[in-house]
Amino acid sequence: MSGFKWVEVFRGDTLQKLALRELGDAKGWVDIALLNNLRPPYIVDNEISANVGVVYAGQSLLIPIDADNPIADTYDQYLTDISLSGGVLHLSNGDIDTLSGTNNLIQALRHRVTVKKRSLWFHPEYGCWVHKLIGKLNGPSAGGLAAFYVKSSVLEDERVSSVESISAEVSGDSIRVKCTVIPIFGESIAYEQVI
Repeated sequence: MSGFKWVEVFRGDTLQKLALRELGDAKGWVDIALLNNLRPPYIVDNEISANVGVVYAGQSLLIPIDADNPIADTYDQYLTDISLSGGVLHLSNGDIDTLSGTNNLIQALRHRVTVKKRSLWFHPEYGCWVHKLIGKLNGPSAGGLAAFYVKSSVLEDERVSSVESISAEVSGDSIRVKCTVIPIFGESIAYEQVI
C-alpha cells in the first residue's frame, strides 16, 4: 500500500462493489471494513438505518491506494455488456459487439423499462409497470403515469443517482418519455423511451 484516499459511498453499494470499483478486486472488502471499523451490515442506503460501525450512501470511506494497481483510475464505472437491439445480438468481424460506459447504461435502462415488472420469475422486481398502460385511453393522465413508471424503474438501477426534468409527450397511440438521468458517476445523460 502506498497511501489512502476518501471515496464516497453510493446508493446500492456493498463493500464488495466498492472494493471492485476502487481496488479492482472484490476481495479487498475486508481491508476496507477493517480500515474503517465497520460492522455488518457495513453499508445501508439511508441515514435512518445506520448504526455505529455502519455507513450510508453519501458518506465517505477510507480506501487503501496501491501505486502498482492503476485499476482504480481506469475501471469502467458503467460496466460492459453485449450489444442488443430488439433482442438481437450485433456482430462485428465475426465477434459479438459489446457496449461500455454510458452506452451500456442507456441500453440497460432501455431493457429495464421494456421488461414487464414481475415477468421474470427469478427477478420479480426487475422491469417496469408501464405495460399496464397498453390498451388504455391515451391522454395527459396516461402520459403522467408513464413518466412516473419510467422514472421509478430507472431509479432502480444501482448506477443511477436521480432522474430530473422528466416529461411525457402523448401522440396518437404512443407516449414519448424524456428525462435527464443523473448517474452516480460522470455527467448527466439524456434518456428517451417511446411506449
